[in-house]
Amino acid sequence: MTSIVERLEAHIAKQIRIWPCHTNRASSIGAACLRQLVYCRVAWEQQIPPDVHLQMIFNEGHLQETAFMSLFSDAGFDVFEQQSAHHDKKANLSCHIDAKARDPRGEVLDGKVFVAEFKSMSPYIFSTIKDVNSFQSRPWLKKYPAQLQSYMFFEGIEHGLMACKDKSTGAIKEIWFELDIDYMDTILKKCDEINKIVAEYNDAKEKACVFEGWLPDRVDDLEECKYCPFRLLCRPSIDFTAPLQIEDNPMAEKMIGDHERLKEDGKEYASIHKKLMDMLKQSAKVGGYDTYNAMIGPWLVNGKADRASKWKFTFTSAE
Repeated sequence: MTSIVERLEAHIAKQIRIWPCHTNRASSIGAACLRQLVYCRVAWEQQIPPDVHLQMIFNEGHLQETAFMSLFSDAGFDVFEQQSAHHDKKANLSCHIDAKARDPRGEVLDGKVFVAEFKSMSPYIFSTIKDVNSFQSRPWLKKYPAQLQSYMFFEGIEHGLMACKDKSTGAIKEIWFELDIDYMDTILKKCDEINKIVAEYNDAKEKACVFEGWLPDRVDDLEECKYCPFRLLCRPSIDFTAPLQIEDNPMAEKMIGDHERLKEDGKEYASIHKKLMDMLKQSAKVGGYDTYNAMIGPWLVNGKADRASKWKFTFTSAE
């Protein structure tokens, strides 16, 4: 019988697209790696396309955003100019704002208009969001403040709401940003630098000449590089594979043995599986890699995390 999941995933795979990029985008301009932002402009077609799982995350984010804006409106807020497009010609910086909003009751910001940006996230990431400084723990989170600040700057609006939602429970947090002109000055200077590099590259390309040393330096940071869509093009001097560890862990060794012996048989297996997965996830996260390789007694354990940090482990007996 055809697997329903496989059929759904095949359908979602058809939605995967890589789009040309001729501007600096507010959604990515906060990235720490200038080289990545240049690649977005001049080598967009060479990026690694999202896999099916990441496309599912994108799709879910769009659904969550639509539902949140509907809830926001139902709760009495005026929501308008959703997905309105803006482009600053000088910086060549473009954006699509989630929405502008205001409270006609005057209870929020005395009824002043604010920019609203919505982000859905995993329960773990959601738990780390406390204030405006919380968006520095992950490469993709670092992009969020620049995105919202750009919207506020374009609109000349002093207040911005980052509405964060736990995808598991539906819980919502509100993080308020004030327009930061000094911060936006650094963003606009970054845009100018990118534009200058791209212009020099295009000029050299038209003349069919070699443009030496035109790319910004690599950041060579595991956390930044491991999910970068241009990592195969950039080839940072980083080993993305976790080294093999020899672990003396009798408890894990016994659990793996029981896990493989039971092989999905009944409640006992389910209980062991959950405990073992939780234990291995904690060990795997320590190194900061998206892979995990360990010898635990006679068991070779290999693990890999996807883009959503969901781990899968395999066990091979050396006996």
